[in-house]
Amino acid sequence: MKRLGFVRSLALALAWRSVWQATEDMGKLSDKEDERGNRRRAMKANLRQGQGLMRWLGLTCLGLTVLSPLSAQQPKLRDTLKGHTEAVWSVAYSPDGKTLASGGGLGGKPGEIQLWDVTTGKEQATLKGHTDGVSSVAYSPDGKTLASGSFDGTIKLWDVATGKERATLAGILNGYTGVFCVAYSPDGKTLASGCDTGEIDVWDVATGKEQAKLWVHTCRVDSVAYSPDGKTLASGSEDRKIKLWDVATGKERATLKGHSDVVRSVAYSPDGKTLASGSRNKTIKLWDVATGKEQATALPVLGASTVGLLASPFGQGPILTASALYPGRTQDTFRGLTGIVYSVAFSPDGKTLASGSEDRRIKLWDVATGKERATLKGHTGEVLSVAFSPDGKTLASGSRDGTIKLWDVATGKQAGK
Repeated sequence: MKRLGFVRSLALALAWRSVWQATEDMGKLSDKEDERGNRRRAMKANLRQGQGLMRWLGLTCLGLTVLSPLSAQQPKLRDTLKGHTEAVWSVAYSPDGKTLASGGGLGGKPGEIQLWDVTTGKEQATLKGHTDGVSSVAYSPDGKTLASGSFDGTIKLWDVATGKERATLAGILNGYTGVFCVAYSPDGKTLASGCDTGEIDVWDVATGKEQAKLWVHTCRVDSVAYSPDGKTLASGSEDRKIKLWDVATGKERATLKGHSDVVRSVAYSPDGKTLASGSRNKTIKLWDVATGKEQATALPVLGASTVGLLASPFGQGPILTASALYPGRTQDTFRGLTGIVYSVAFSPDGKTLASGSEDRRIKLWDVATGKERATLKGHTGEVLSVAFSPDGKTLASGSRDGTIKLWDVATGKQAGK
């Protein structure tokens, strides 16, 4: 069976490589060669045959689904919020969807936290207190408190109504390590944070005391997320691993391996059954939380109109990467996910996954089919954070260009200003 699987994988790889080679050859033909004969038409025919063979091999032999082109309808930019002077690392909607919080700043400068009126696009308040950039912001479930993590090594809790600081949470490594992510539990009683030493701290929000310290990641923890039922905490790290923790016991439930580089972001689907992860290796992976197996991987696929999730019904793949198909080539060769994936977020209904990347683009994926719904362009810097509004109609994106953009993702129509 292993030998048969290898043969099938090799056949698909060769077919795909033939398609790429045909495309390369067509690009090398001069105008004179094109006028003299029928070489270009022949190559086009070979290309169509190769694509057909590739699709047949993928569907019949490997169980892979080569998914369809982009949706023709593109969501539109609703508003651009300007106020930050440096990179915007994190954006988060209040539970009622009326306010957007953003955190930003660069090393060595006081951090920036701003609260925005989503309807008017006007800045409501600026929260000052961090001595370094603000890497992460998160609202409590009741919307009354905002938590912020900073490169200065502290976490601050803010009273949203007054804009005043309620508490500062700092561990024994305060001043020696930065906080890169924060996340509230669904009941709002605890707050999890990850730092650049690889530790995860769990805090009692009421007392401000540290409840638990998890030392398993060997490198910086870039992202933490609670499951919707609050029983599991997921963490993504520079050690290329994703870990699932039992919140009640503090014990590790599973380690998800598959990314070949830093895991920048993790996010649970609303039903808690799927975990999405974005990585520095320019991929997005979907994981079955119950089994710990990989469900699908978003990869650059040949041609701008064929980008999609390569899904395997076998759960484990094989998921063929660009480097496996084209030795010496990187995923940058293809259009699609051409940069580091900094942030992933599920829509409230769980049907759409948004991703923000180094290539300054935001992509929207249909979770059920794996099709890429849209690509949102407008930022002039890397997209570092994405977040859906509670009603799912708007997507907020924060960028290294210092701006926040609000996108109408429900209707695809330009909202009036």
